[in-house]
Amino acid sequence: FENMGLVRVQTQILPENKASIPVCEKAGFLYEGTLRNYCHYPYKGEILRTMVIMSCIPSDMGLK
Repeated sequence: FENMGLVRVQTQILPENKASIPVCEKAGFLYEGTLRNYCHYPYKGEILRTMVIMSCIPSDMGLK
């Protein structure tokens, strides 16, 4: 985090992409919530997509 001047890293995952959630958890990301009808994602004719948001901050990694 310090080398790049980051205070937060986050990811957004489609809820049906269940394999990505444990991968992110293993990398230190924590589940923050589900954002309903959050983004415009034109895929398979769908316009608004719900996203799972996960983040990691330095204290999650035992850093200052």
